[in-house]
Amino acid sequence: MGDLTGQLGPTSNPLEIVDLHRPPATDGHPDPLWHLEGQQFDLRLRAPGYVQYVRRAPQHISRQTLTLGQRGGVSLAEEPFA
Repeated sequence: MGDLTGQLGPTSNPLEIVDLHRPPATDGHPDPLWHLEGQQFDLRLRAPGYVQYVRRAPQHISRQTLTLGQRGGVSLAEEPFA
């Protein structure tokens, strides 16, 4: 992992991820920038060599957690859904 910047609020509750995105690089740095937003935190980091794979199509559910079956089980496959 490369540069890490951000803010971290009170941690009495579990950290909840709200959004993960990869903003366009504006500084000419060769490594990708990732922006991780949460309920009590906001982090930006450089992650050389990191690749994010979305293995399943998005699905609308009534809660913020997925069961193991909904996630498609345990997998380290490096291929996205079609």
